Amino acid sequence: MFDPHTFLNVTIPHAASTEVTERIELLAAARDKREDPYCVALTGPTGAGKTFTLDALYEKNCSYETTEGTVRPWAKVKVPSVPTLKNMAASILTVLDPGDSGIRSTESQITHRITTLLEECETDVIWLDDFQHLYDRHNEKLFYEASNWLKNLIEMKKENGTKRMLIVSGLDDAMEVINHNSQLRRRFRAKLSLLCFSWSDVKQRTEFAACQQEFLNHMESQFTLKDLRSASFIFRCYCATGGLIGYLKRLLQEVVLSADGCKKSTIGIEDFDLAYDRYLCGSPELQNIDCRPFSKEFNPIPTEQLLALARLIGTPPDRPVATVRKRAPRTLGTSSAIGIGQEHLVVVLQKTLRSIATAIQREVEDSVRLRCIAHVDPHARIRCFALTQHGQDRIVGGHHVRGAHTLDHQRIQRFDQLSHIAAPY
Repeated sequence: MFDPHTFLNVTIPHAASTEVTERIELLAAARDKREDPYCVALTGPTGAGKTFTLDALYEKNCSYETTEGTVRPWAKVKVPSVPTLKNMAASILTVLDPGDSGIRSTESQITHRITTLLEECETDVIWLDDFQHLYDRHNEKLFYEASNWLKNLIEMKKENGTKRMLIVSGLDDAMEVINHNSQLRRRFRAKLSLLCFSWSDVKQRTEFAACQQEFLNHMESQFTLKDLRSASFIFRCYCATGGLIGYLKRLLQEVVLSADGCKKSTIGIEDFDLAYDRYLCGSPELQNIDCRPFSKEFNPIPTEQLLALARLIGTPPDRPVATVRKRAPRTLGTSSAIGIGQEHLVVVLQKTLRSIATAIQREVEDSVRLRCIAHVDPHARIRCFALTQHGQDRIVGGHHVRGAHTLDHQRIQRFDQLSHIAAPY
């Protein structure tokens, strides 16, 4: 009996994956002829087979030892889930030199080390998986700096004067990083895609059925399959996996694991129902779906509703969009203008007015009994700040004040500067 844990390694090529493989092999074969860097992006939903397809190519170009050191034709790098320019560069460095994490190095030091190792390891292809992690809709600076850094990296020539190849793979958000940097975008060739099989497309439906039957052939070499070759069962598998090969393989692996654990020799639809409940039904995108494709109650007749539910598989739940707090417009005379609360503002103004009153009192302390300080203009119109004998403040403006004392010109100017807010003209 084959090991169920290695069931995911079973390869069933189909038209889309074959096209991607041939295209990348063609570009990689020109390693000694590239005057410009070859850049290509492979996108698609989770479970479409992007990583699996590229892994197969990576295994053909894995590292090997020579008398002069390690040769790494391909450098496979996982972009960190919470990336920064430094930790992304450190990830590349660690792949090229597993003993160097770059923790205590600066970005420029890491970059210099990478360029040296790329030459020493004769690395020709750099593959960045999960490239969509660089996309942050609220931090354009990050993915612009990262894309600019990558552009500079791939522009560096090899010893023979040619340039390297860059492969990025991930969800559709990966293209946002590329599209936001025009200089990087023009270096990329036509995007490659691996998508889910469409049940509405006869050709794709036939190809999905062929892949599913081929997987069953592998299982049949070790188990007896009970009623699993019908067209209705193929549709059940489609509804359970959304036409995604990665999900189909994981479902079949769970079936094999359960059968192997129970020492069963026969596998039927009830085993698929159990496997669906244990693995796929717990996926976030299926949490609101009541449909159980392998249950007895399920009607395996294609409908738009069932196909719409199947399309949800592999689609990540909507990410919450961070809300950005907008600042109130800065206007003169509001508490927001100086960044304090309204109550605090009142206290500050009260202290300011008391300081002004104290200064005015000092100006007239030589006239204790003075009832009024007046500034008489040429038209004898009085504009003044009056202090009564009882210490109460009041504003007097535009009136003739009998018996008013006139201060010298310098002291009147000083008074006007201090009291202009209390005695408006």
